[in-house]
Amino acid sequence: MNRYKIVPSIAFLAVVALGLSARLVIGKIYGQGDAVDLLVSLTDSGLYIGSATLGGSATILALILTLTSLVRRDDTELSRDIYADVRKVARNATTALFSSILLLLTLTVPTSDFNELPSNWYPMLYNILYGLIVVTLATIGATIARLYLTISCVLAAYRDA
Repeated sequence: MNRYKIVPSIAFLAVVALGLSARLVIGKIYGQGDAVDLLVSLTDSGLYIGSATLGGSATILALILTLTSLVRRDDTELSRDIYADVRKVARNATTALFSSILLLLTLTVPTSDFNELPSNWYPMLYNILYGLIVVTLATIGATIARLYLTISCVLAAYRDA
């Protein structure tokens, strides 16, 4: 199983690369009008992604608490590696949780209430939001990959026991 430990990092980097590629395809934002239109479309998807990631990460963390209490009651002793894997899943889920909170907080910035903003405000806000969405999705992708590997290790330990 050790040879697969790099899979979560590859998943994270793949999502980041895909996000950067998509950002390059979108191209340069030339004016405030373009940026406002892109912000409106990005806000809707960002709210959905942020809330779904928030709920998913919180659920993963709650299930990890349940898992640790069940394992403590069981007669089978799991290895330190499995506990370390569970800790890594919890760390990734916590990172995804905070990333989604930051994304949702950033989405609360008013974008249409100000009339006299600097011309670079909207493109900068768009890039920040887009980056937060990519990082949030990459983190939850890495969390899911790590969770799969951990479940495989736990099942293998019970199979071998």
